[in-house]
Amino acid sequence: DYSYRIAKSIGEVEPYLSHIFAALAPQGVSYSTADGRSENQLTRDLAFQACMYANISVCHVTEKLTHPGDRVVVGLFNAQSHVANALTVTIPVGTKAVSVSPLTAATEGSDTATPIRWYVARNPTYPTDANKVLPGQLPYTLTVQLYNVPAVGFAYFTVSVDGKTDKLTDNTEVYELPPADLYEAPTQEQEEMRGKEGAPTLSWPKWPAWWPWDPKDFKIKSNMYELTFTGYGELKHMKSLTDGKEIAMTHTLEYYTSWKGDGQQSGAYIFRPEYNGKKTRVKVRSYAIVKSDKTDGSSAVCQEVVQFLDGVKSASKEPNGSPAYYRYKVCDNEAYVHVEWAIGPISVDDGEGKEFVSVFSTSDIQSHGEFWTDSNGLQMIKRTRNQQPSYPVDFKEYEYQAANYYPLNSAAYISDKKTRLTVFVDRSQGGASLTDGQMEFMIQRRILKDDHRGVGEPLSELGPQYPAIDGMGIRTVGYHRLTLAPEENGVAAELQRTVEQSFFHQPIVRMGYVRSVSYDEDVSMRQSEPNSDSETRETDEATARQMMGMLPPASWPVWHNYDNKKTDTKMLGHGHGIMPLAMPPAISLLTFAPMPWDGPELEESFYLSGTPGEGRMILRLRHMYGASEHPTLSAPVTVDLRQLLPGTPTGVVETSLSANQLKSEMEKKRIIFATTEDSQLQSVGGASGEASQETAITHTVSSMRGSGVGGEDARDGTWVVTIHPAEIRTFVVTYGGDSGGEAKKSGSVSVFMSVYVCVLSVFAAVFVVA
Repeated sequence: DYSYRIAKSIGEVEPYLSHIFAALAPQGVSYSTADGRSENQLTRDLAFQACMYANISVCHVTEKLTHPGDRVVVGLFNAQSHVANALTVTIPVGTKAVSVSPLTAATEGSDTATPIRWYVARNPTYPTDANKVLPGQLPYTLTVQLYNVPAVGFAYFTVSVDGKTDKLTDNTEVYELPPADLYEAPTQEQEEMRGKEGAPTLSWPKWPAWWPWDPKDFKIKSNMYELTFTGYGELKHMKSLTDGKEIAMTHTLEYYTSWKGDGQQSGAYIFRPEYNGKKTRVKVRSYAIVKSDKTDGSSAVCQEVVQFLDGVKSASKEPNGSPAYYRYKVCDNEAYVHVEWAIGPISVDDGEGKEFVSVFSTSDIQSHGEFWTDSNGLQMIKRTRNQQPSYPVDFKEYEYQAANYYPLNSAAYISDKKTRLTVFVDRSQGGASLTDGQMEFMIQRRILKDDHRGVGEPLSELGPQYPAIDGMGIRTVGYHRLTLAPEENGVAAELQRTVEQSFFHQPIVRMGYVRSVSYDEDVSMRQSEPNSDSETRETDEATARQMMGMLPPASWPVWHNYDNKKTDTKMLGHGHGIMPLAMPPAISLLTFAPMPWDGPELEESFYLSGTPGEGRMILRLRHMYGASEHPTLSAPVTVDLRQLLPGTPTGVVETSLSANQLKSEMEKKRIIFATTEDSQLQSVGGASGEASQETAITHTVSSMRGSGVGGEDARDGTWVVTIHPAEIRTFVVTYGGDSGGEAKKSGSVSVFMSVYVCVLSVFAAVFVVA
């Protein structure tokens, strides 16, 4: 099935990712031997591994950090096509006594290390029941923030045990709320009344006077955002510190009860709640504030609040092991708010299916029945509540909630033409705006009946689960990001596109453990045993290329620039970017991957003239902005491909989007559809006024065609390309061939790295989807 295929693919590609991270790391890192001597080890000999369960604080690499001198080398790949001003990664660790430092090459000419900030804090979601602690689960979280990481580039740092437990002060504070039978939180209406002029004095008589603390508001803050919470641990207010925008805001976990009557049921393909559509709110049972500070008085990189939800009969039937929670986190230099959510195992002991939604609400944005969702992560589509422009529907007769749900892959937002609140998702979800100022997102479901749409079983999953399926149901962890920005001058649009890119292309992290005692003790953790012999390296690499569907051109030497004594640290040192230049702000690099050499044979005329065996790469560039979306960034962008690409490319040709035919040949086959004026179609396609749909479609086709490279294609060697708004253009770039051996030699290492950009980027996409 789907999970099996993903797991199988990850297992196959991991050994080769380990080689890549090891080969591109600065060479040489010290470690301590059993007799106290300091030795150096080549990072290329490390087995770089992934912490596949880091989202539940399990990491079999960092759990080895137990004694002073133990060290882990962490490699980070920035898959974005722009420089990452700040990248924040979290790593589970078993001790607070760790330190972080940049990894720089020991040879002359090494690149300058990337600036780093970091802190360690106790993880509030670590199981409170010792019997519920998972194998390898660690109680602390190391947060590291790196700055100015190159586009499509690597950065490395080390995490080591220094034995100094007083380096950080752990200010994690946990607040337990009174039991439900002694206290009842104020309703949303009561909270909105609090403090308003003329409102009656409110008191909460069920709050026990003997409880050790009073419910007072509190805040967490970065240099970008400030969040205010009530004394009951619930989000109350959100403020952007960059432009001063602020809104009253609540965020709750709620669930629909699945339909229990006859007829159509909820299931894998159908959302049908009980007829009244009433949602049940999951209350907060306790919360934790994490504000770990350094002993010198400087603040931590991030501050966070964790809400533990009282979902023992709904969101989580195992609160002491896998609690249901919301984690809010604001980090310096990050233009968004992190929201992490965890649900499961969902309780269905009452015989009712439950469909959970994450609900964001504000009274300060009057959205007038409108909200916007993305279309395949590209343009944003306006949705109007209780309206379907392409066909009539009676929303009173049919299910009001389900009829207003829309699919989204990237983001959704509400706006009042002055302020935009955007929610980004980490996976495809359903979303709706059922009242003004509100958005909700379906994040997890467990249903007891089949919808009879082909699956043949209820949507009640018991696995996969770590370390083994226990029959209680799956646990799910996911992420949202929030931004608040003004609509003026395209500020909100630019912020949305920037955060979208960073969320989809999250950094790929791999870690290699540096042996602190002996080489032999760590052999068991090595996925493959690298051999320093260059011929063996070439054999391993040939196997890797074949497995990834790459016919290895003779002109692409891979390990030839490596030996046991010297490494070209200028090329491969710390903070190296694969692309010589970052993409222009409005342009995104979608694909830079080898041609599928093991695919079907294509006509000889498809390729550029050249010698057999020359390397060819697929290049796709996308204009991230639609027409009129931004006052300046929506303009066409002209680029010179030779300046953007690594190595020495020798030829380029433009193709169809799938790169299976020349663009000029595709244009000859294009079907021109006859169109007529249709007001409903105009509203769907965005045409306005009295313009006919034919005009709108003709404009779209013209925009899609754009301006060709050297006319119809790039056979004349023209490299300057103009990319229009919302346009994606595909090229096949040739390396080697007629330019001779010198060009091949100069680009060999860069081409080696570019070959694997596709592998790393696809690997990142797999985890975003999964």
